[in-house]
Amino acid sequence: LGGTNDQAIYERFKAIYSQIENGRANDPGALSSTKQALIDEVKQTVDDLEKAGAGADKPIKQQLFWAGRNCLLPLLQNPGTGDSTYDERLKNHVNTAGRMLGDPSVPPVQIETSEGEE
Repeated sequence: LGGTNDQAIYERFKAIYSQIENGRANDPGALSSTKQALIDEVKQTVDDLEKAGAGADKPIKQQLFWAGRNCLLPLLQNPGTGDSTYDERLKNHVNTAGRMLGDPSVPPVQIETSEGEE
């Protein structure tokens, strides 16, 4: 399978993001001890996804690639103290991948309508 099991990467990226959120909320120093190892792991995963053909033909890999490269790496390098545009983009990519993987815990897409409340 060579390191690009979409479901496993999806679960791992969610777990890493939970560590970032926990660090922000409870112990900002806790992340610093594992930060470099996590950065290396995400970089390797992003490389693996790219080599495995992340793109329009493989949309789950593409969403995970974007989540890792464009959101998770910047958040690991500078977690900050609260939600940023990286957090919003990460959640969007991860939720999109989760929907494609059939994760029942992912909320459905909210469609804006001009009809008002149901």
